[in-house]
Amino acid sequence: MMDAIFQKLRSQKGASMLLALLFLLICSMVTASILMAAAANAGKHRSNLEEHQIYLALSSAVSTLCDELNRCEYRGRYEYWEETEDITDDAGEVTGTKILKYLRQLDGTYTHTSPAPGDGNLVNVLLNDFELLFAEEISSSLTGSEITIIEPKSGAISSHALTLTPVTGTELDAAPVHITLEVKDSYAIYITAYLDGLDTYKVEAELTPKESKPTVSTPPAVGTHSTEAMKWTLGWITILGEGEAGS
Repeated sequence: MMDAIFQKLRSQKGASMLLALLFLLICSMVTASILMAAAANAGKHRSNLEEHQIYLALSSAVSTLCDELNRCEYRGRYEYWEETEDITDDAGEVTGTKILKYLRQLDGTYTHTSPAPGDGNLVNVLLNDFELLFAEEISSSLTGSEITIIEPKSGAISSHALTLTPVTGTELDAAPVHITLEVKDSYAIYITAYLDGLDTYKVEAELTPKESKPTVSTPPAVGTHSTEAMKWTLGWITILGEGEAGS
């Protein structure tokens, strides 16, 4: 069979030329397939590298934020006092006395616990939310009691937008990472992070309280009091890719 093929190739007839062209076409197709596979692998490698850099930048920013939150604590503060009031009859004669009970929420604290004490870096962002949650807890705890709450704190809790610049050693170090913080009713802190212009890639995390909610003692003692410290730990973290973010 091979001898016949070689004879055809040595022949000057048109059939030999067609056979040569067929071999050339097969070789061209094989070469094209190899080049396409190589190009696809190179593109996939570049895509994987870019995604890795994106998630490295996002994870770095979220880790920095979580480290800050893990080093802080919140304490609610309040004061309780009692006053005696005379009970009089229609003629104005004193017939007895009654005790009036009052409680006022004082400004709480959001502070670092290490390496040195002081206000936490996010005190202006998170403290007001914690104060509003503590005010709700005070109202719930004292419902049905004879204690009057003086100047109760009120307002709405909303999400907060921050911008961090990560340090990853990649070209994304100069790209700002957008952070959204949201305090839940349970005092958990929900975090979302994404790069400018790349919001299809996100890192989400939640820091959960280590202790139960701050509350007032019942019955409260006369004087000024601070609640037990509320601290946080990382509950979970999730990486969302293109097509998953926002789902």
